[in-house]
Amino acid sequence: MKRKVAMVLAAVVVAASSAMGSSLPAKAEVNPYITEGTHFVNGREWRTKCEPYSQTQRCRTDIKATQVIEVDGEFVAKTGWFFNNLTYLPSARSLWATNKLSYTNDWVDANGRKWSTSCDTPSTGRNGCRTYAEARVVEAYQARGVVRYRWATKSIFNNIVQFTVAPAVKPTPPPAVNVPDAGLRECINDELGNAARAVITKKDAAAVVELDCTDYGIKTLTGLEQFANLQGLSIDSNYVKDLRPLQPLKKLEILYAFDNEIVDVAPVSKLMNLVELDLGENRITQVEPLAQLQNVEVLNLSYNPISKAAPLAKLSKLQELGLIDVPLTDKASLKPLEDRGVEIYYTQNDLP
Repeated sequence: MKRKVAMVLAAVVVAASSAMGSSLPAKAEVNPYITEGTHFVNGREWRTKCEPYSQTQRCRTDIKATQVIEVDGEFVAKTGWFFNNLTYLPSARSLWATNKLSYTNDWVDANGRKWSTSCDTPSTGRNGCRTYAEARVVEAYQARGVVRYRWATKSIFNNIVQFTVAPAVKPTPPPAVNVPDAGLRECINDELGNAARAVITKKDAAAVVELDCTDYGIKTLTGLEQFANLQGLSIDSNYVKDLRPLQPLKKLEILYAFDNEIVDVAPVSKLMNLVELDLGENRITQVEPLAQLQNVEVLNLSYNPISKAAPLAKLSKLQELGLIDVPLTDKASLKPLEDRGVEIYYTQNDLP
């Protein structure tokens, strides 16, 4: 007995997975296209079976429906399980690179059957493809008010391919310099022409040659150790106590640090290229480390509680020395400097 079986388009639900724009209720407890077993969803019975497919899984979903089939030349209704679609569970798009189900195209298979795939469209959703296949089906039509059936060639929904969502590739931010002091950060950004709170990169740091940070309310110089090309720095009228962040700055030639809270000058002794150094109006009591600065030409230590200045006599290139209002007890030790013409200012009256 010859039998022809086909789907009545008006009688079947063509559905897609929720990722592809499902016709299921938004609050469906189960997605029947990717969950094995028999389910009752949206008023219909669904039956799904999944199996391994290459490096992913493929799920076949059947739906219980009443369809019209042709039996011995007559069209009759039959209720049972009918194929609905295939769903390929999410996998990397790269795994499908040469598969025609994974990119938008039309093609004809070896049997002459026409296929059409569309991907990443409003109807398919992102990261997915829908494929339709040409098939001979039974369709309903009306003739003189009577429903009749006939064979027709239609494009029928066949399968869904889902892709995993690749993590967003964020550009790696350039290496940043940690400058915790808001005032110092603002000063640097002012020099760079950036917003006060802008991130300071290592590239930025390498580009800075001079900084004038006078009166920025700076308390710590942390971060300046990254400014290897810095040649001139002014931090006058701030609240700096610790000069250690400046130790790596081998190119520094000018340092103005007047009116701060500096006590220890040892970190400055590492800056062998210093030519001008102003440490006036701080809390310095010991100057021995400064004797190592053999290139310094101008040195101001005015308004500091220094009692002994003898080590300064070793500064062979010194030309000017400020000691205004410094309570020295060994002024005579500086006579060698005076003898070779060094200008020493002990009071305001000494200034030129």
